[in-house]
Amino acid sequence: MPPVREAIEAMWNDTHDRLRIDARRVYAAGFSGGSRVALGWARNGQIAGVIACGAGLSSPSPSH
Repeated sequence: MPPVREAIEAMWNDTHDRLRIDARRVYAAGFSGGSRVALGWARNGQIAGVIACGAGLSSPSPSH
């Protein structure tokens, strides 16, 4: 398992075990590479949204 994913899962489990968190209202934020991590995490639908700053993202491929 990549270290980033392992860290996210550890934080998620720890905070959700200790605190009353509405999982529908969890947001992630990141700068540069952290933005890419947050956006990747959001793709699985586990978080409500992302605040991303300073990341270059590739544009979608044109349809032919």
